[in-house]
Amino acid sequence: DFVEAMMLRSRVGERFEAIVTDVDPERDRGRVQLVDPAVVARLPADGLRLGSAVTVELEEAVPAERTVRFRLVSS
Repeated sequence: DFVEAMMLRSRVGERFEAIVTDVDPERDRGRVQLVDPAVVARLPADGLRLGSAVTVELEEAVPAERTVRFRLVSS
């Protein structure tokens, strides 16, 4: 996640179009592939449907912690 955090650190608060590539409701996590930039991101599974187009918002990008956090805006 370090590279993703470095790439995105100046874009906190921005929204991105993405495609849901994985959903694991038992662990409450999902994965999306951002359209641009080409980044794979994890977020809570609530509201995610495999293969659906969604909009996510970048809430946090901290390279020192290797952390990138998104939230679902619309599905």
